[in-house]
Amino acid sequence: MKLSVTRYKEMKSGGLHGFVDLMVDDLGMVIHGCAYREGSSGMWVALPSRRYEEDGKAKYIGHVGFPERDVYNDFQTTAKEAIERHLASS
Repeated sequence: MKLSVTRYKEMKSGGLHGFVDLMVDDLGMVIHGCAYREGSSGMWVALPSRRYEEDGKAKYIGHVGFPERDVYNDFQTTAKEAIERHLASS
């Protein structure tokens, strides 16, 4: 899977570093509004989601999913590499 950054907006707040639009180059598809975050295990990419409430608690449902954990992990690695390349060239 090859990904490239089409837009990056820095926005630092807590663990949030910014928002990024990612192009899945092979498909020509752009995933808008991914959050680039830092957590206890390092940097990661949060995919767009919608907030809703259930039993008085906030929950989130993703707009994009993966069929297997390995595919998700590959996406995370590739997305982080694309973002780091973009930030280094900016």
